Amino acid sequence: MVRDVRFAIRLLVLRPSWALASILCLAIATGANTAAFSVVNALILRPLPFRDAQQIVVVALKEPERAETRPFSLDEYRELSARAGGSIALVARTFLPVSVVGDDGARMAEAEFVSANYFETLGIAPFAGALRRAEPDRSAAEPAIVIGHALWKRRFGGNPAFVGRTIRINGQPFTVSAIAPDGFVGAMRLIAADLWIPTALYSTLARAHDAERVPLFGVMGRMTAGVTEDRVRAELDAQGSVIRGSALIFGLMACSSPSPRQT
Repeated sequence: MVRDVRFAIRLLVLRPSWALASILCLAIATGANTAAFSVVNALILRPLPFRDAQQIVVVALKEPERAETRPFSLDEYRELSARAGGSIALVARTFLPVSVVGDDGARMAEAEFVSANYFETLGIAPFAGALRRAEPDRSAAEPAIVIGHALWKRRFGGNPAFVGRTIRINGQPFTVSAIAPDGFVGAMRLIAADLWIPTALYSTLARAHDAERVPLFGVMGRMTAGVTEDRVRAELDAQGSVIRGSALIFGLMACSSPSPRQT
């Protein structure tokens, strides 16, 4: 083995250009494999940071004459949520970049607009404050938001008395009701949320007219313990006719088991 190593070193010294090319090829290949594994690990292998993650599903709308699916409008989500039985609890969310005024001035941040039952349904406990259902989806009388742990540390100095403070987002005042737990960045793997805002405020902050009728919102759900996927699918499909004639499909978002399933 020692002789082989010495021989390899002599060859590398005699052919430095070949050695450099080989090292670069190995470095690129190693980097590509590492990046690919990181993506697979984040999207498939790593369990979701939720309680009983195997019960989390994604719901989408399928147009009758089209192969692809589409998101929900808020009106469609509310109708479906009201008509869905006790086998599943549904939540809505979408993303929008917003301007947040912090201790270092105004900076852009990624906001996830979520329905009032978002944290409760996902089983997320706060780092500080209360992840309460601060307001119904249709009300914005006293807008309350949840700040991400990383944003709280980075932009507001980790102030322990930060809960209850008023900050400005897109020029409007909001009360901080809670700080999310460390490491929680929302329901999406590829988009890390910095803060969470009620869906009722999307139209105002996005300056979008009639946004509640535009299909912008992804819908997730938590199946009730002991309920089968077939029962949930049948229950959701039965409501398809009331949502603009679309049929509902759903699949498991992720699973903590070694072999996630999709339906």
